[in-house]
This record gives sequence, structure tokens and C-alpha cells, in this order.
Amino acid sequence: MTGEHSTEAPEPAAQLPPIAPAKEAPPAPSASPAASTAKSKPTAAVETPLTAAAFAGSYSGNDTTLKRLVDQGEEREDDPNAKVTIQAKSEQQVDITIVDSGNGGPICTMRADITGSIARIGRDQECFSEATATASVSSGSARLDGNRLTLELVLDYEEESETGSRTGKIDYHFEGSRK
Repeated sequence: MTGEHSTEAPEPAAQLPPIAPAKEAPPAPSASPAASTAKSKPTAAVETPLTAAAFAGSYSGNDTTLKRLVDQGEEREDDPNAKVTIQAKSEQQVDITIVDSGNGGPICTMRADITGSIARIGRDQECFSEATATASVSSGSARLDGNRLTLELVLDYEEESETGSRTGKIDYHFEGSRK
């Protein structure tokens, strides 16, 4: 170290791929079965993949919708009476419907594919669209933990008006329990 101080920001470190965990060598053969049993290690719990039937149902809880518009700030809406319904479409595919808690009608329905305990919502599906505005999914997922559902969406938003167009993002978060 030279003792000199630099006012320049350090260059970012190169992104390296994650290091894979080291594989354990197989146990050495044992002369007696009792010796190998005494040395065996407990196995890690493996997550059981869920099917569409496990996700299916009606969920009630809270949601937050945060609309961030370019050069316009944020609009936040919290709903303590939020509802989501999920219908099985096949063994590993569901339709997720966000329900309008004011009138009970659907706001939107999106198709999702299940992997493990997560249903991944396909890109470019519309949700929260209106007559002069469209919002399409850029990423989204629903996670089921017992009877608790967490739904996360990020949508690209564009609105046309007499004064021009506005663009931005909508972040949607729902947490609720199966009814």
C-alpha cells in the first residue's frame, strides 16, 4: 500500500459464475454392514414438487399495487380485502385470477407453469389493462407454502392520453391464505 487515496470509484469486480458445491467422495467399502450404517449421514430433505391441484383454490389477504411512472412519481394502492383464485388447467399448469374486491369480477387471468412450489407466470400476458392503458407481465410468480400464497408481478405499463403517453412499471404483491 502506498498511502495514496484515489477519488475514482474502483472498477467493479468481474462477475464469476457461482462455485458448485464440492461432491463428496463415495464412502469406502466396509467390512461389516453395521460399520457402514453407523457412519451414514442423514439425507437432506428434498422439496416435493406440487401439482396444479395443490395450488387450486380461493385465497384472501392483502395486496399492494405500486405504479411507477417515468417522470411522474409513484401511485400506491393497498387492499386489505384482496382475493386471488387459482384453477388447475393440467397437471403442471394453472390459471391465476386477480379478483376485484369491490365487485368480485376478474381483473385479469394469467397462465402459469408449476416447478416445485412455484408457479411461474409467462411473460407478455396482460393484467391491469384499461381502455387507454396496457400492462403486460415482464416477470411473475406465485409461491405456495402450505395454505399461504404469495404472488409477485412486475408489469410494463403504457398509457395513452390526449396529452401524450406515459410509461412505467407496476409492481404487484399479494399475500393471503386459502379460504
